[in-house]
Amino acid sequence: MDLALLAFAILGLSQAALMIRLAHAPIEVIGFWRQLIATAALAPFAWRRRSSWTALTPKECSAIPLAALLFFIHLWTFTYATQKTSVAHAMIGFELHPLVTGAGAMLFFGEALSARVFLAWALAGAGMGALLLGTTQGTATPLGDAAAVLSAASFSGYVLLGKSSRRSLDNWVFAFAMSALNCAFFLLAGWLRGVAWLPQPPVFWLSMAGLVAFVSIGGHGIFTHLLATMDVNALSCAKLSEPALAAVGAWLVFGEHLTPRTLAAFTLVTCAVLVLLLPRRGAPALPPAELEE
Repeated sequence: MDLALLAFAILGLSQAALMIRLAHAPIEVIGFWRQLIATAALAPFAWRRRSSWTALTPKECSAIPLAALLFFIHLWTFTYATQKTSVAHAMIGFELHPLVTGAGAMLFFGEALSARVFLAWALAGAGMGALLLGTTQGTATPLGDAAAVLSAASFSGYVLLGKSSRRSLDNWVFAFAMSALNCAFFLLAGWLRGVAWLPQPPVFWLSMAGLVAFVSIGGHGIFTHLLATMDVNALSCAKLSEPALAAVGAWLVFGEHLTPRTLAAFTLVTCAVLVLLLPRRGAPALPPAELEE
């Protein structure tokens, strides 16, 4: 049963970029309506667990809006990447986030570096070099690829900054706070850019429903549930299949074809994350980065 749930969760998470592309709307419009729907869906669960706010220290409380801002940057740049490069490239760039999170943990939490961390960075650097330094083909662009990398970096900052708050604050309450604050950020950004919020075509609302149901709730919700019953390294490694599944979806829907350069980048980045995540003999398992899109 757990394996079936994991397969469903990974499939849902892998199609985030495809659903964003299908929405075919300004970034702020996609972000606002997605976060508004998610906020409404999370509100009843967060209300029942609202007492967990009292466990936070003033420092942890102040970190929440900053974490939300980094999460907003992640969502904005990831959406931009899906619109400016291929779906496969956007997903590969984002898959770098465990490496960036590891670097941040070393810088801010004093975690020691090891030879395998340097090896992982070298492999990831080679993989991203394959994407960013070669000639572009089809829908892939260097600016879109760079946005995907920035999306990974800002997501890692959100994970690290929200790390202390997540220890005390209930998961449903934290998710509600992130959705509500990001809804406000997207509203402000859209107001500054003068975007039109309505009307939107039916395909837009179908995309929003898919993002909330299959990515935010079905994907992340099931994944969080499985953390209590499955090995964390197995879960993190299973997530590495997302770019390949996303590429299949983009090929079926948009006719995007994988290039040798994309395949090389996917292989190198996958190897980099595997080097980082697979446990050493006698060492504790590495926890997965918090997974959200």
